[in-house]
Amino acid sequence: MVLGGSAFWTRVALVGVMFAAIGSSSTAADEHFKVVEGPVSGAGAEVVLREVRDQVAIFEVQGEYSLADDSPRAAAMQQFYSVLPDQFDFVAAFSTFDFDTGGALAFATLIQNDVQGIGLPLFDNSADFGSAGRLQSFIDMKNLAGWSLSPLDPDFETALSALMHEIQHRWGSHVEYRTSGGTLSDGLLGLDGSHWSYLLDSDASVHYGADWQDNGDGSFTSLSVVEVFSPLDLYLAGLISAAEVPPMLLIDSPAVD
Repeated sequence: MVLGGSAFWTRVALVGVMFAAIGSSSTAADEHFKVVEGPVSGAGAEVVLREVRDQVAIFEVQGEYSLADDSPRAAAMQQFYSVLPDQFDFVAAFSTFDFDTGGALAFATLIQNDVQGIGLPLFDNSADFGSAGRLQSFIDMKNLAGWSLSPLDPDFETALSALMHEIQHRWGSHVEYRTSGGTLSDGLLGLDGSHWSYLLDSDASVHYGADWQDNGDGSFTSLSVVEVFSPLDLYLAGLISAAEVPPMLLIDSPAVD
């Protein structure tokens, strides 16, 4: 989806949507990832489909577009599917205006989950967004002007990393683990309970954690962060088996938040 301007999309069943705004306002919000389990409702805004370029739909928004109210997203997708097939797993939206996302570079709205054991409830609210069960999540990438979308620009990696981070929210990161004493622990989790703890050796997952080096003297050094899909990420997404996930290091350091 595009909220005004040109759009960017990948070939992983991803479509661009763009929004151009007329009198758009914003509201404060703290969420970075949220789940749409029930019917979509809200004050909304008038959303009109203006143009389709290949797999990019360009909309005009009159009124408030914010993180908190999903009704403009649902209205846009219903119009989107009136002209394009229901064959996309993810939709990425870029705007031509700024709105408050609680300080996040981007955010994901999860529309359905049919996977057990990943720490999320089972639900399907895709019909409210015009999909017959294919659409997984809606990703807001904020203002297009804030990203470099040229593959020749080194900053293009930042846009890709942010987009991959939001796609991974479809499956992660919510899992707990069982301790040697048999109790469940959320020690793998960090920010908002939907990202990896910084103290997890996640091989520098796009969902945080870090690539930790054991210095052999009781200290550890973080070598890199936010670079790849870790084996745990790939397992939760169903791309590799449990046997392919190596043992993981979780540093126990009460002094580190």
